[in-house]
Amino acid sequence: MLLVAGCPGGDGNGDSDSEDNNDSGGVVDTTTYYGRANIIIDYYDYDFLGNLFLIEQKSYQYDVELVTGPPKNVGSVFVQNAFNLQVGTTTMGTEGTFGISSAILNVALQGSPVLLEYWDFDYVNNLIDGQSTDGTRVISIDIQAQS
Repeated sequence: MLLVAGCPGGDGNGDSDSEDNNDSGGVVDTTTYYGRANIIIDYYDYDFLGNLFLIEQKSYQYDVELVTGPPKNVGSVFVQNAFNLQVGTTTMGTEGTFGISSAILNVALQGSPVLLEYWDFDYVNNLIDGQSTDGTRVISIDIQAQS
């Protein structure tokens, strides 16, 4: 579970860093949220019979940036998500830091764009639930307003 407490804006006081650069018909603006994340990581291993077991659980707190925007697309082909989501810690390189994108646009060797979708997200009542498109990873992000 990833808990993000924050608010829109570059200085954390509610000012919005929002842009209307939507290619999907004006449905979703690009908005950046800054906050603090409580990150819980479960570490697993396999025993000699091949059974998965929990080794340990660690908790971390990091500053995060969460960016929502219109769904990524190449021409008329859009990802399945109703929005694009990027979330990650503002610093990288230590245990517990992370960066997640629902999809990215890449350029193939031939020069044509390739749309890569990594996560399927649902957003209901400030809770973002996601599953990786290959079905092997699950994430839950609870967005709470900072008071």
